Amino acid sequence: MTAYNRVFDAVLRETVPASSRRLCREIRKVLFADFEPRWVSENQKFDFSFSAPSLSAFRISVSDYGEKKRFEEKLTAIFSLFRGGANRAKLSDILGVMRGTSERHQTTFGLEWRDRALYPRLKVYFEELRDNYSLRERAQLLKNICAAAGLSMPAGTGKEDISAIGVDFMPGREIMLKSYLYSDWRNLGAADAAGLKSFLKIMTQERSSFFYKTLRYNREGAPQSHKLYKVYEVRQITDFSAAFAEIYSVLFEFGACKDVERLERYRGIAKINGSIWYPVLCAMDIDGRGKIKIDSYFSLRFP
Repeated sequence: MTAYNRVFDAVLRETVPASSRRLCREIRKVLFADFEPRWVSENQKFDFSFSAPSLSAFRISVSDYGEKKRFEEKLTAIFSLFRGGANRAKLSDILGVMRGTSERHQTTFGLEWRDRALYPRLKVYFEELRDNYSLRERAQLLKNICAAAGLSMPAGTGKEDISAIGVDFMPGREIMLKSYLYSDWRNLGAADAAGLKSFLKIMTQERSSFFYKTLRYNREGAPQSHKLYKVYEVRQITDFSAAFAEIYSVLFEFGACKDVERLERYRGIAKINGSIWYPVLCAMDIDGRGKIKIDSYFSLRFP
């Protein structure tokens, strides 16, 4: 895990206040306890993600691959580090909703330390739902998660092709909901492309991919922003040059030249330490005020 630790520390130094770095490393210690290196070759076990342009944020996510039985214990231990700053009771309720069918989906923990904030956002995702649940079952899962989190059910839910459900635990104990809706790249319609034409025009080079349309909701179930993810089918890709080219092109398009330089530096750190730094996702996010940001996600594996 030397490559991971060095990239982790490089990103940490650039984005997290010095006073918070110890806590961030304590979280890393919990997440990677009893970690088996083979997991990163067998599966996309974790990733780093970055926002641009000019948005400083440290984000990592780690899945329960290889450790489903003890992953919930790790999440509870991480939430306990915040001494009331994270809603551990709600976490327990939400995990309880999904526990009975945990073998049918992937659970992922995310940490986002943005804009040199004092505390991070903690995130829990339930992924790969499309593979093992019917449309009706997925709508019911969303309803049950909303009830456990104390949130209103988003209006109009029931027929959407939900691929994943995310819950964000904000620093002030507020909870927000996200739903990820599957879309084949050939079937994106005009409504999906509204405000996203530049992104879609550039993101055409790597075809081993699909899209998520993501909606973020407030407590009352009203949408707060929309986001379009391009998701790479990483097991089908042997040469990531097309994926890198389109991600860097979209970053240049939106004035994030320095972010490209930073990503290349992390890529170099990974290579020096014998690992492969590869793209996982790229997304455009448009908030309620029309503000745009580009998020890119990368993981590491060993050849």
